Amino acid sequence: DTILYLRIISILLDNAIESAKEALEKNITIAIFEYENVHVLAIGNSTNEVKIDLIKIFQKNYSGKKNRPNDRGWGLYYLKSIIIKNDGITLETKFEKSYFSQTIRIVSPSVE
Repeated sequence: DTILYLRIISILLDNAIESAKEALEKNITIAIFEYENVHVLAIGNSTNEVKIDLIKIFQKNYSGKKNRPNDRGWGLYYLKSIIIKNDGITLETKFEKSYFSQTIRIVSPSVE
């Protein structure tokens, strides 16, 4: 589970850093917390994008890095595959007013 968490965090942070460093306002917000048996990781970042296709960004080989042709767009595709393969993990993705955010919720099995 730890390796899975690290992969998820790595993908989201890498994307947030790449996008924010090219934005006019360079902002990244990170929140990690737990409530009841749910672990929550929320990462948001500023971006120069005026429109983001929230369906396409999860497609294999789709990349928003227009000036970096060698980046193949595997991160969010891989993240989506992790979510599909693992019950108890959900992803919420939003884009509003040049701010992109993703929230992962991971439900831990309850111990009784």
